[in-house]
Amino acid sequence: MSSFEHDTIEYVPPGKPPEKPPQQQRYTPQHHPERRHDDAYIASVVEQAVDRSTRKVFAILGVDLNEPDDVEAFRKDLRFAQRMRELCEKGLTAVIVAALSAIGYAIVEIFKIGMHGK
Repeated sequence: MSSFEHDTIEYVPPGKPPEKPPQQQRYTPQHHPERRHDDAYIASVVEQAVDRSTRKVFAILGVDLNEPDDVEAFRKDLRFAQRMRELCEKGLTAVIVAALSAIGYAIVEIFKIGMHGK
């Protein structure tokens, strides 16, 4: 259980400013010499935290990083999504070009009809 569950919430009536919490003492290595660590230890802790969070993110996405088949399937899905995006972009470009061509053709035909008087 966290300490938050045991904290009490004090009601502050509207218009009355809440009391300021006591200032917390800043951590400095002088206060806790047993907590001093070298750079290699800090780097390993950071690396472990990054590894753990990366595994959690991929687990949420349904990918087990310990299974090469899962990783390869995920990579194939990403490549497929990239191809679909590229095809959609090309398709949108084709639709725009076709629409502009149709508008241009219509303008040319209007001028032809106007010049011949039909």
